Amino acid sequence: GPAVLAPDLQLMQLQLTELLMRRNAEQVQQQTLRKVQELESVLEQERAAKLALSKECSALQLLVQEAEQERAQWETRSKECSARLVKEAAAAADANAQ
Repeated sequence: GPAVLAPDLQLMQLQLTELLMRRNAEQVQQQTLRKVQELESVLEQERAAKLALSKECSALQLLVQEAEQERAQWETRSKECSARLVKEAAAAADANAQ
């Protein structure tokens, strides 16, 4: 039949198996840790990119607001100018009529 190991040999085999399993578990742990670190690094890069984008968006929104204000000012000035021209034309027509 199968060879039966002496008790001390069985113990040695058990210890060896345990050692191998522990080493394997440590390797798995290290690999997992590495993957976690890689993921964290990727997330950090994404976070930085999002932050940069949001800053850029804020700056652009500010520019748009400024442009809107400027456009509104120009519109007001343009209306004032048109009104003045209409008044002056009416006054000139009046003067010519007399």
